[in-house]
Amino acid sequence: MEGEFSVNISSPRHTRAAEQDMWTGLNEADVNDALTPPSMNELIHRAVSIFEKHLKHVIITRQAKLHEMTSFHVTNSIASSSNTPQPQSRGAFHDQSIAVVKSKYEVEDMKLDPLVSSELQDLISNIASKYNNVFFHNFEHAAHVMASADSLLSMLQSTTLKTNEQLESKTDKALYAYSTLVVEPRHRSEKKLSTYGIASCPITHLALVYSALVHDMGHEGIGNQQMVKENHPLAIKYQGKSVAENNSLDIAIYLLEQKNYANLRRAIFGDFTNASTEAREFMNAEEHIFYNILTENIHATDIFSRERLERNRRKW
Repeated sequence: MEGEFSVNISSPRHTRAAEQDMWTGLNEADVNDALTPPSMNELIHRAVSIFEKHLKHVIITRQAKLHEMTSFHVTNSIASSSNTPQPQSRGAFHDQSIAVVKSKYEVEDMKLDPLVSSELQDLISNIASKYNNVFFHNFEHAAHVMASADSLLSMLQSTTLKTNEQLESKTDKALYAYSTLVVEPRHRSEKKLSTYGIASCPITHLALVYSALVHDMGHEGIGNQQMVKENHPLAIKYQGKSVAENNSLDIAIYLLEQKNYANLRRAIFGDFTNASTEAREFMNAEEHIFYNILTENIHATDIFSRERLERNRRKW
């Protein structure tokens, strides 16, 4: 992510011994230099665990959807052969098919195919190797961003919020005030937070944590503007537009599409072999969602892009 913050500490009120850092709210004495950062292997292990968790949700949801499609077509075929006047609608099968598949494949108990697990481990290790040893935009930073994204998604998946009077933090009150709230029929005091479909879309979750992990791959440790001034090869390649971000995006897509990750891609996007036309359309749509979110998220980290800022201003 582009952008660095600097604080003028020449003023007497910014004495390091007494004043709090304006960004973190910490005193110098609060910083424990004795803490050792996690090892590269530990960071990779954490990233694999997060990706695997969300991948399992994607697989479960897709299996449920495909099961729903099959049940719909089979039942309507039977209804047609028996001259039943009104075949049941697709929605009638939704809850039942989801329950059938989820009861069989719980996330905690689900085991990925060994080939998929091996390819995932290799992909994350490969991603780590593509990060340069620079001061900030390194793999440790990316792993932290991925963990933060995972935590935010877990918060979004919470089904209810307390009533406004019970909310304690300013963040919760802001969420309550600015989100669409729906009163649950069974408990009038409980409120449901609208997340515009994000909370219930596993492929979105997977795309978000993946984009968080890869968003600074190949970063040179200098800003886009400086690379443009220096006529850096990357600046020339991307015509001076979101240089670092486009480079990271290209690497992220290139890695995922390598032949040695074929089993992993099938786990993410589904197996098109012998799939029905409807199933293919569903899996194609999910793949489009994944790559679109990946692209938009990485581009969004270029906070100095005038085009991006103007686009966001018009959108929101």
